[in-house]
Amino acid sequence: MTDAATEAATEAATEAATEAATEAATDPPKPSAHDPIDPQRRLFRFLSKSARKGEPADPQAAADRAETELDQLPDLARQMQTRITAAWPDAPRLTDLLDAPDPDTLAAIGRYDWVQVGIYTFGLPPTKARAGTPESAAHRWLKEWAAAHPERVGADRGSVPITERWFPSGDECDVAFLNRREATIVEVRPDGTEEHELRRAIFTLVKLRALLRVEDELAPYRRYIRPVLLVGGPIPLNLRPLASRLRVLIISQSRPSPLIERRERLLAEREAQQRAQQPAEQAEPADDQETPEQTDDQPGG
Repeated sequence: MTDAATEAATEAATEAATEAATEAATDPPKPSAHDPIDPQRRLFRFLSKSARKGEPADPQAAADRAETELDQLPDLARQMQTRITAAWPDAPRLTDLLDAPDPDTLAAIGRYDWVQVGIYTFGLPPTKARAGTPESAAHRWLKEWAAAHPERVGADRGSVPITERWFPSGDECDVAFLNRREATIVEVRPDGTEEHELRRAIFTLVKLRALLRVEDELAPYRRYIRPVLLVGGPIPLNLRPLASRLRVLIISQSRPSPLIERRERLLAEREAQQRAQQPAEQAEPADDQETPEQTDDQPGG
C-alpha cells in the first residue's frame, strides 16, 4: 500500500471514530432500571383486570404487559405480592392467577376490592390517566433524577420510588417514596418555570401533604410526611421564606451535560454488573435500623 493510500485510510478511520463518538455522546439517555415499582404497577394492573373478569392470567401475556422477560416474571410477581401482603394482609394472593387457580380461589380473588389496593399501594387511579399537556424532556429528566436519588430529596437511601403517584382526590405528585415510617412527596419544576408557578407548586405540596395525612388516618400507622419541591434552575430568594414557613423543602438541581450524563450512566451500569457478579453470601445485609418516631410538626429538612 502506498503512503497516499495509507494516509487516506487512516484519515477515513479517524473520521468514522470521531463521528461514532459524537453520536454516542449526544444520544439521549436510555430509560434506567432504577424504578422497580413501575413493572410492579404494570403487572398489578394486568392481574387486577384479569381478577375483575374472573379469568386466570396467561404468564406470557403478563410478562409482556409488565415489560419483562418470562423467566423474570416469578421474581417480579413475588416482589409485587410482598408489597400487597404487607399493606393488605387479608387480601387473597393476586399472583395465584398465574398458576391456573381452582374455581374457589378464582372466585375469592375476583370478589376482592383491588381498586383500593391499586390506589393506596401502587398509586394507581381507578381509571386510565387523563390526557393532558405532553411532558417536557426537562420535566421528565428531573422526575427520573429524583426517583434515582432518594437521599438527595431527603428520603431513605434505597427507597423505592413511585412516579406519578395518584391520590384518591384525583391529584398526583411527580414522585413519592412511601413506607410505614415516613413519606416523601416530590413535585418537580424545570428551569425557566416562572416564579408564580413555583409558588403554586409549594401550595400544591401543602395540599398533597394534607391528603396523605388523611390517608394515614385510615391506616394503622402515622408517618412523618416530607414535601419537596425540586427546581431545575436557580431558586428565587423570596420563595425560601415561604417554603420554610410552610415546611416545604425546596432544592435546586441542574441537568448536567450529555457527556457527563453518559459517563454517570456507564458508571452506574458497571456498578450494577459488579454487584450482580458478587456471590450471594458476600452480599451485605439490608440496613433495617429503625429511626426515632417523628411527628408532622418536625421540619422537613
